[in-house]
Amino acid sequence: WASERLGRSLRLVRMAPDARRPVPPMFTPVEATTRFTDAFPLLVVAQASLSALERRLGRALAMRRFRPNVVVAGAAPHAEDGWKRVRVGEGDAAVVLAFGKLCSRCQVPAVDPSSGERSRDGEPLSTLATYRTRELDHGGGHVERGVFFGANYVHEGPGTIRVGDPVEVVD
Repeated sequence: WASERLGRSLRLVRMAPDARRPVPPMFTPVEATTRFTDAFPLLVVAQASLSALERRLGRALAMRRFRPNVVVAGAAPHAEDGWKRVRVGEGDAAVVLAFGKLCSRCQVPAVDPSSGERSRDGEPLSTLATYRTRELDHGGGHVERGVFFGANYVHEGPGTIRVGDPVEVVD
């Protein structure tokens, strides 16, 4: 059905229920796994980080270009870079998220999620590169160079995250 509908040969894949992909342990204070994401289960971005990029770019962007799981309102631009732990939600359902590492960006944010078309000018990555290019020394000879936007986190335990939940920086 999918191949016929989209006009090209496709195949449906799945991950076995018992399959586990460990998050690189050098980056997290707790053992964590992920499924279909590149390396981390959660991406956290402050709304102000996108607003700062939009000001430099001179136009609005959809946050979904960056595919965050958690968008935080009321924080300073790029505050998510420095949080070690945050609590999302309230009471027993709250989830504590632990910082993993800054998120190095691939080319996906240069693709308009509505049209599927890649920007000819390389935006928003070209603008991000003017002020968010970093060289991170993770130790042990592991140096990561790239353009960074948002931060990767892992959850420290089970819980539920809902739109509108309060976010509290724990440390």
